[in-house]
Order: sequence, then structure tokens, then C-alpha cells
Amino acid sequence: MAGKRYHCLLVLILIVTISACTSKQEAAQKFYDNGKAFYTEENWDKARIEFLNAIQKKPHNPWAYYYLGKIAQKQNDIPAIYENMTIAIKMEDTITDARITLAELQVYGKQFEEAYESASIALEQEPEHFKAITIQAAAKVGLKDFDAAQALVNQAQNIQPDEPGILSLQAVLHQEAGNIEGAIAALDKAVASDQDKVQFLLMRFNLHETTRNIKGMEHDLRALAQELPQEERFVYALTRLLYADERPEEAETFLKEFITRQPDNYQAKLFLIQSLLALDTPRGEALLKQHIADESDPLPLIFFQIQRYITQNNIDDATTELNKVSENTEYDEKYRLIANAMRAEILFKQSKPEEALKIVDANLKLQSEHEASLLLIASYELKQKLFNQAITRLRTVLKNNPESEKALVLLGLAYTQSGSELLANDAYRQALEVNPGNLEAAIPVIRKFLTNENVERAEQVINSARISAPKDQRLIAFLAQIKLQHKDWQATTKLAQQLIADSQQANNKQDNSSFGYFLLGRVEQGKTNHSEAINLFQQALEIKHTTPNALQALASSYIALSQQEQLFDYLSGFQKQYADYLTAYAFEAQVHRSQGNIELAAASTEKTLKKFPTWIRGYNALANDKRALGQVDAAIDVFQQGIKTNNNNSYLRVLLASLYENEARLELAISEYKSLLETDPKNLIAVNNYANLLLDKTDQQENYALALEIAEPLKKADQVLLKDTYGWALIKNAHYVEGERYLREAADAAGSIPEIHYHLGVALHHLGRNEEAKQRFNRALRNADKRPELQKVIELALAEASQ
Repeated sequence: MAGKRYHCLLVLILIVTISACTSKQEAAQKFYDNGKAFYTEENWDKARIEFLNAIQKKPHNPWAYYYLGKIAQKQNDIPAIYENMTIAIKMEDTITDARITLAELQVYGKQFEEAYESASIALEQEPEHFKAITIQAAAKVGLKDFDAAQALVNQAQNIQPDEPGILSLQAVLHQEAGNIEGAIAALDKAVASDQDKVQFLLMRFNLHETTRNIKGMEHDLRALAQELPQEERFVYALTRLLYADERPEEAETFLKEFITRQPDNYQAKLFLIQSLLALDTPRGEALLKQHIADESDPLPLIFFQIQRYITQNNIDDATTELNKVSENTEYDEKYRLIANAMRAEILFKQSKPEEALKIVDANLKLQSEHEASLLLIASYELKQKLFNQAITRLRTVLKNNPESEKALVLLGLAYTQSGSELLANDAYRQALEVNPGNLEAAIPVIRKFLTNENVERAEQVINSARISAPKDQRLIAFLAQIKLQHKDWQATTKLAQQLIADSQQANNKQDNSSFGYFLLGRVEQGKTNHSEAINLFQQALEIKHTTPNALQALASSYIALSQQEQLFDYLSGFQKQYADYLTAYAFEAQVHRSQGNIELAAASTEKTLKKFPTWIRGYNALANDKRALGQVDAAIDVFQQGIKTNNNNSYLRVLLASLYENEARLELAISEYKSLLETDPKNLIAVNNYANLLLDKTDQQENYALALEIAEPLKKADQVLLKDTYGWALIKNAHYVEGERYLREAADAAGSIPEIHYHLGVALHHLGRNEEAKQRFNRALRNADKRPELQKVIELALAEASQ
């Protein structure tokens, strides 16, 4: 009987369990169905709650996660899209749309290889999936594999020939091939479609801007202003364009029409006043006075007037007006705080920082995040090289006002001066998005684009900035360099002559007329008129003997004419004329080196170092010459002499340690790094090199532990290589989860550096995520094609992950 009762009890428990499961499944299905109904009605909040309830009842519910991802897409919640679509795919890898959505996010995040691979999996499931082909094409454009991209665009156009997205990709490919007319024609079709025209109008405007097609730019700006009537930026851009095109009446009419539509927009009124002040000062001043009298809240315009007084150094009138505002208790506190900040600005200009700081501190006690006060004190801290404090204040400003141009420019300066170039460039880029005519932001961005040989983007930024500053000599000089690269001799000559004429008119010959003559010389050099080029380069050097690249260009033309003897005669005279100019002496060795005369280069460098013993990079150049001559010990002696002469210079000590390392004298390298870090513990290059030596050129676990300890200062580094070293040290010490986090951050910013993707692949393999690991190893292999030793290591790791 007991056994029978037990059997009955077991059956009862099973029935209850099955009933409970059935009940949960039914509830989950009900919640899911309700979620779909709300989703169809576009009631996103209620749909989201229902899908979450469905998941709570039935966790393995990929389609509920998919719809949560779709809701996040509607609400533009990028992290939630990524999270939910990723879970949906892991649960059910045949949800193609989820994979496509992830691939689109990867394109926007510039993870082009990952996007291509995601789209490839989608195409295995649906071979004619139009969006997957389009994503692959976009990824290939991002990877600059333009032939493959064109083939994919052709494939997509066979399916949907006039789809706007594929037309925009075709426009990019036409532009890359130099076919601007074809690019514009493709965008014309995209603009004519029923889809959102704004992105295509912006692309077409950028093309018209690149070619300085004023009519096309005007047409697109008018269309953008019509599509987005509340967007001020297009109104202001068109107004600037009309003023630059010497059509002030049209500019004024257009701006006044906008003010009529937005009568409370004092910024637009201020823009009109500023424009008039630049062209017709009496009219501008009259309009300012009129608006101050007519406005119900004239204080923003009063502050503009006060700022004009400050700029004109009319301190008495500025102070009188500011005191009126500060002392008037009827005014809102925000205006009195602004007035106090402007009084502090005057005191800073008068070199009275203590008085100014007292006012700023008083402001911040009343309002701890007051923008103008924070900007003032951040600017002062920058001058005092208190970079971290300045950055903290500027981030506070941007938290409250993400479009503060002044904060973004100051943040860019702070990052530049503290050595964080990537962060600086991002700050300047954001400032240009707010105002493309901001020269303080434009100049460093242009320099960066030119350094990275991204000439097209540089030219776009230049042309945008020139709309508001058509005669800025820096912009003209940059544009002339680009025209020179394109071998557009006529445009380069015109711009160079403009530089010379403007410099002479401004009595500023020491700045830009020398560069103008240099550009003219480069034009003649490009036409192979080397004798004329030499004359022009010499003119440039006579005006300004430090004219960048003029000596190199001069030497190139002499050598082209086989006049080496005349070149060295010129250099000899140049050295005598400018006896304290190091470059005049150092360049002689460069010429010998370029001609393959290493012994003469070494002798010339030795002679220069005797005259300029503090020329740090000269020791490196001489050591490299000695190594090229097979004199390794002599190279070591050069570094040691430089270190002794220059007060134990850290840069030379790093180079000496690297030389020991390259020559497989590891004990000496370790000893040098160890000694250097005792005297200069914050030398991140030495930290990085020493840690890497222990991680990659030794195989002892205690060395790995020591490397992790040494690499600790790299933990908060911004540079990807330093972040990678710290992550790799973590992996070597079996801290796989934490190491993967650092390596992923490095890999996301690393581009095509194969070691970093290899390191991340190793981390993923140790975490059991072999599919992701194989993707990283394959990516590393593709970028290590000229490094057989590294390829072998990666291939072994790939084979292990594939087992």
C-alpha cells in the first residue's frame, strides 16, 4: 500500500508541475500576443512591458527579445537595440532581420569587417537579401575596398535600381573615382525619392561645397531650410554663403524672413546685427540700438553690446554697463551672474587674476555649474597648465550645454596640450558640427586630416570655414597645399599670389608671403621648371629662412638638375648666414643620406652635434647611420654620449634600451628600462616597452606578473597601443574577463593593427568564445600579410580555436 500511495503522489506532483508549466506557457504566449498587438498600434511603452512579462514567464523567447530590439530601434536606444538583437540571435540564429539590424549598427560604429561578416551570414540564409548586400557594400566602402564595393552596388541595383540608400553609396564611389558629376546625378535621384531627403541633400551639398559650386550649394541650403524650417544652422549657412557671394541684400532679406517666422529668436537677430556690423557698421549699430529698445528682454543684446566694448578695449563703457546690470536687483539672477562673469573677464584681460577669481568663485557659490564662470576659470587653468581641472570644468559645461562652442574648443586645446590627440580631435569635430565656420576648431581638424592624408575631408572643412572667413590666410594656405597635391597648377598659383598680396597689404611679409613664394616654386617644380623653382625657393628663404619644407624642395630641384655641388655651396652659405639655425646644418646630412652616402651623412651629423650638443634627435640619426654601417657598438656609444651630455635624457635612454632589445641583448635592455623607470616612473613609453619585452620575449611566469605590475600606469591610458599592453599583461596573468574588456576597447579603436586583434582573439579563446576569436584571428591575419613570423603565431592560434 505504501508503494502505491507513493506512486499516486508522484503522479499528482507531475500533473501539478505540467499544469504549472502549461499555465506559464499560456501566460507567456498571452503577454507576447498582447505585446505584438500594442506594437502594431505603435504603443511602444505598453508593448515593451508586455514583451518583458512574456520573457519573465518564458526566458527562452527569442522573438520577444527581437521585438524589444525593434521597439528600441523606434526609440533610438542604441545600447538596447544591440543587447536585445544579440540575445535574439543567440537564441535563434535564423532571425535574419535581427542580424541585419546588428550589421547596420556595426557599420555606424565603423566596425566594417564585423558588419560585412554579419551580412554574409544573413545572405547565407537569404541569398538575395537586398539590405544585406547594401550593408556589405557600405562595409567595403568603409574598408576602402572600392572595387568590391562597386560590384556589390551593381548587384544591389539589379534588385532595386533606384533605392535611395544604394544610390548614396554609388555617389560615394563616383566621388572616390573623381566623377563628381556622376555622384551628384546619383544623389539627384535619391533626393527625388519619397524617402527622407535631408541626408541626401547634405551629401549633395558637401559635393557642391568641394567643387565650390555656389549655385548648387545655395540650392541645397534652400531645400534643407525648407525641409527643416526650425533648423537655424541652414538659415545661417545660406546667409553666410550669400554674404560671401557679395549678395548682401538677398542675405538680409532671407534672414529677416526667418526672424519674421521666429520673432522671439534673439540669436537670429544677433546674427543679422553681426552681419550688418561687418558690412555697414552704422546700420548695424542702429539696428542693435533699435532691438535693445524694442525687445521685451533686451539683456542678451545688451551683453552683446558690452562684449563689443570689451573687444574694442572700451573698458570704461563696458564696466559702466556691467555695473548697471550687476547692481539692478530687478534683473533675474542669471543676468547678474553673466554680468559678473564679464567683469571677471575684463579683470583677467587686465592681468588681475586674483580679483577675477574672487568674482568667479562668488558666482559659482550662487550657481555651482554657471557656464560663463566655468569657461573663464577653465581658460585660466589652461594657461596655468592645470589640464585635469580645466577638463573637469569643461565637461560640466558640456553636460548642461552639449553645443557650447567655446567649451568644445577649450576642451580640444586642453586635450592637445595634455597629449591626448584623439580626444582633442573629437572635441574639435563636435565644435565644427555646431558651427562649421569656427576657425579655432577648423584649423586643428584640417591639420589632422592633412597629416592622415584625408585630403577630401580637409577640403570640405576648409570650404565650410571659408564661407564665413573667405580671406583667412591659414585657410588659403591649406587649400593651396591641397590644390598642389591635385596638380591643379592654375588654382595653386592663384591662391599663392593671393597669399603674397594679402601679406603685403597687411605688412605681414614674415608670415605668409614666404609661403606664397614656396608654393609658386612647387608649381614650377611640378612643371619640371627647376631653375625657376630654385629662384622662387630662394626668395621664400630670404623672406623667412624657416619656411617649412623650402630647403627640401630647393635641394630636390638642384638634384633634378644634377647640380649637387651648387646645392652644397648654397647650403654652406646658408649655414654661415644663419649660424644659429640648426636645420641649416642638419639638412646637409639629410641630403647625403637621401643620396645613399651614409658615411658622409654620419660625418655631417657628428659635425653638427659638436656645434649643437643638445640636438637630441641628432643622436638618434647618427646611431641609425652607425647601425646602417654595421657599427652596432658605435651606435651604442652615440646614445651613451648623448645621455651623458644631456642630463640623463629619458628619450635617448628609451632608444638605447630599444637598441639593446633589437640586438637581442635582453639583460642590458631590462637593466636600462629598470634603471630609467627608477628615475622617471611616469615615462609611459618606457613602461610600455619594458612590459612588452617581458610579455613577448621571455616565457617565465614571474616575468608576466612583473609585467602586469609595471604596466599598471597604462590602465587609464587613452592610446590604443598602451591600452593593448595592459590588456595583454592581464591575459598573460590569466585575468581573462578584465583583459578582454581592455583589449576590446583597444581593438575597437585600433583599425588594422594585427597584434591587437590577435591579443583579443586569444582572450576570447580563453573565455570559450571561439567563433568570435576566429573572427579576430582572421582579421589579424589579413593585416599581417608582410610579417611571416606574426602570421605563423596567428595561424597556430586560429588552428587551436578551430578544433
